[in-house]
Parts: sequence; structure tokens; C-alpha cells
Amino acid sequence: MARIGTIVGWDGSPEADEALAWAADREDHAGGALHVLRVLDLARSTTPVEQVAAARSSLAEMAKALAVRNPGLETLPELAVGDVVAELDRAAGHDRLLVLGASRAGRVRRPEARRIPIALAGRAEGVTAVVPRGPTPGGTGVLAVVSGRAHSRPTVDFAAETAAALGERLVIQRLHDPHDLEVGEPTLVVESEIERVREHHPELDVSLASGWVSSPYGLLSRSDAVALLVLEGSRPSAAPPRYSFERWLAGQARAPFVVVAESMRPPAATSASAKLALAV
Repeated sequence: MARIGTIVGWDGSPEADEALAWAADREDHAGGALHVLRVLDLARSTTPVEQVAAARSSLAEMAKALAVRNPGLETLPELAVGDVVAELDRAAGHDRLLVLGASRAGRVRRPEARRIPIALAGRAEGVTAVVPRGPTPGGTGVLAVVSGRAHSRPTVDFAAETAAALGERLVIQRLHDPHDLEVGEPTLVVESEIERVREHHPELDVSLASGWVSSPYGLLSRSDAVALLVLEGSRPSAAPPRYSFERWLAGQARAPFVVVAESMRPPAATSASAKLALAV
């Protein structure tokens, strides 16, 4: 069996179908296996047996169609029962790319459909991709948005590897979160990271963008201009949910994006208190 590098949450909806196609093309190029997980929440179901049977049938049909579309791709369909967010998070862990579909630019107001990508895009650890349904704005290149601290490196590495595989240019942009709880200047020099990327990927066109991204609105406009936006996640932040960069993208983005969350120790209480005091 090939290495399982990507897991996609699939429920048979048009949004999930688009995410499945995106994940299949990516893993087909990487040479790994694709894990397709269908999760049923039967807590309030009155016909659980029928729902399970229908889900198994749809998984089988999906596998057949995917074998025709991506004949060289090994696909592992699975049916699970439980809370959708918890099961997808558990299956993906921290070392697999989790791919989810989203409604068109978040404009379709279906709370349950939007809840899943919004919740998982903000998870504390792991790599999560959200693929909005519908035509993309048609941008080019890969944009990595990082805070410039030590835990930014996995985001830069993921973006560089993806840009090299796609043959796209890579642009690195600094992120300034007004609700940042980390006290002190960034320890990672972004310019040195660019040199490191050039050493590992000499064929890659990589550059540093001028200015900062300091609001979810600015991040959203930049996502429209690129083929893929890669955001550093799991940043210690006091931002309320409505101002979360990850949640904002999951609810409004029109182009695919990836959140790379590296686990870290929470900031010291004194640091958090100092930042909160300054914000008041």
C-alpha cells in the first residue's frame, strides 16, 4: 500500500466532490494513497440502518468514478460513525493533509455545511486545506503568510514544496495579528528563510512581499490573487472567533487555501496578561 498523505472528508455533496477532485490530483502527483472518509452523525437519526447502507453505496460509486478519473491513484474509502469534526480531526492527525469542501465564498448561509470547515481550519495541530466550490478568481503563484517566528518554518516548507511541485512562484508575506499574545520581536528572519528555500529548491522563483497582512480582510483579498494561499496557523492569539484569520478564510475565501498548524507551548501567563493589558 502506498503512503497515505492526504485524507479528504466526503459526504457526496457538490462541495465535497470538488474537494475530492482537488485532493485526488494533488495526491496523484505526489504518488501516495488517498483516504476518503465519510462520517455519519446518527445521534438524531430515525433510520440509521438505511443511512449506513446508502452511505456505503455512495462510497462505492465514488471509488469507481475516481478510479476512472485518476486511474493510477490508490483510494481507501472508509465509513465512520460519530461527530463529523472529531472523526475527521482524529483520522487526519498532525501528519496528513486534511482536505475539506466549502460552499461558494461562504455566501450560501447553511450553518451546518459551513461549521465543519470553519471548525477544522482553526484546529491546533495539523495541515488543513479548504477548497471552495465554484470557479476560482484565477490567480497564480503560492503565497505563504507567516508571523516570522520559529513556528513559521513548517508553513514556509509546505508552501515551498507545493510551489515547486506545481511549477509556480512562491511569495512570502509577513503576518501581523493585532491580537497576538506573543511578546517580543519575531525570532525568525524571513529573509534568511528565503535563502534557505532557494538552497533546497534552486529552480523555485521565491521572493518577499512588501508590507504586512494585518486583518482578515487583507488576507481574503490576497487569497483571490494567488492559486494557493498557505497560512501559518495555531498562533497564540486573543482574537475573538469572528476575527480569526483561519475562520474568516474558511467562511469567505473563493480560492483554495491551506492552514499549517504546528503545536507549541502556550505563552506564559505573564506574557498573555501583558498583551491583554496593552489591548484594553
